[in-house]
Amino acid sequence: MFAFWPNTMRAHAQNLFLSAFLALSAAFAIAAPTASAQFTVKLLSVNGAAYNVMSLRPLNKKECDSHVKLSFLIENLPGSNVNPAYIELWVGPSGTDCNVATRNTNTNGMQCMSVASKQIAKTDKTISSFEVTTAGLCGDSTNRFEGTRTLYFLGVNSLDSNEVATVFSTYGLLIDQQPPAAPTGVSGGVGDTEIPINWSSTSSDVNHFELVWDPNASSAATYDAGMSSMSTIDASSSSSDAAVSGEDGGTVTQPNGCSSKVLMAGDEVAADPKSLPTELLGKTIEGKVVSTKVSGSELGSKLVAVGVVAVDLAGNASPVSNITCISVVPTTGFWGAYKDSGGTVQPGCTCSLPGQPRNNPLTMAAVWPIALALLGLVARTRRRRS
Repeated sequence: MFAFWPNTMRAHAQNLFLSAFLALSAAFAIAAPTASAQFTVKLLSVNGAAYNVMSLRPLNKKECDSHVKLSFLIENLPGSNVNPAYIELWVGPSGTDCNVATRNTNTNGMQCMSVASKQIAKTDKTISSFEVTTAGLCGDSTNRFEGTRTLYFLGVNSLDSNEVATVFSTYGLLIDQQPPAAPTGVSGGVGDTEIPINWSSTSSDVNHFELVWDPNASSAATYDAGMSSMSTIDASSSSSDAAVSGEDGGTVTQPNGCSSKVLMAGDEVAADPKSLPTELLGKTIEGKVVSTKVSGSELGSKLVAVGVVAVDLAGNASPVSNITCISVVPTTGFWGAYKDSGGTVQPGCTCSLPGQPRNNPLTMAAVWPIALALLGLVARTRRRRS
């Protein structure tokens, strides 16, 4: 570049170029941010059950209240004898940075909180299980947290320090502790193999519904406050409701002339039919449909008290809807009705001649002579024509 310049000018220009290059390099070195080694964090399981990351299922109220165990997988640590001594887990509201020197003091209103820690080796590249319970992640009964809870996995050399981690990662934990509203307007029909049940729902976050029923429902009856005695209500009375006395002396009305000791509107029941008490049966209705059909065989009784529960993506279950009653009434098809009314058919014969009594059809012995006579008539006609 400077080859054709005079020696004095060339030397001066080279010195200026070198000075400018060094100054520019120094400026970039000062302005560039310090690189931080990032590792990755994945949620593996919730309460021992594998977690499907693609489902984006939030933790639910039951999991928060039960302080279930969460297991995380940590990968891509630096290793090579440069790992920090510990991984600390801190939690803060969404949008809050807990990787700062003041996270221990909470003087800046961040509300960051230390939840768990784990000692690691300098050469570890992976931590197969970093375990923590939901205690402290979901708030408490008076201040429940909703939304995305940011978890900070910080690599530090001493616990509870003011050290700003240069090796860290974050994880957004979804939490939903608010159950859907109870379905309303539940109504049922009468039948045997396809009994319709309909309901309404105003909640937008419903994932599916659960049908819950008491197969031991009683006909319209009133129970005393202790549920120890029962007096039958006249089913022919003008009211078809059954009044059930509660422990407080009040009454709970069950429509359609039946009552249940174990299923009431507003009850809280398990979101999974397999977890229902033995006195109740259930069935999952997939999707956001608001009607279904059931058979008498799966209901398991001739009179059942039925309610509907809405369940959201997190698994929160609504209170039980209003209770309706379903009567299983055997239905008879045409053939059954024909036989029940006294009609019979001889083996091998699928019809009877008009005018014959239903209980006295023609036998095969009476049909053969008529058939032979018809054949003879046809033969004589052909001979005459020939």
